[in-house]
Amino acid sequence: MDDSDLQLINTTTQDYNLCVQQNALRIFDDYDDIRHVAAHAVESCEDKFEVFKEKSESTGKTHFYSGMQRTIKNRAIRKLLPLLMSEKSSRQQANTEN
Repeated sequence: MDDSDLQLINTTTQDYNLCVQQNALRIFDDYDDIRHVAAHAVESCEDKFEVFKEKSESTGKTHFYSGMQRTIKNRAIRKLLPLLMSEKSSRQQANTEN
């Protein structure tokens, strides 16, 4: 793995995490179950991996980039679910106080 691979991984990870979190909060009220929110947010950010797909095809590192894509998705979901649980709890508490 060279510096360009590391830079691509870091940039893609940041872009993907930001996309997932923003989309999840945007569609939060559309679903009762936070797992559905997370699934749709993850699905809507697939385009962030286009550079990975191009790089894997040009370098022949298909397994490496597909593995990194899974890792980035899994980490994003593990970060997202507690955020969504906290948001749901905050909103429920605000509704009961009103």
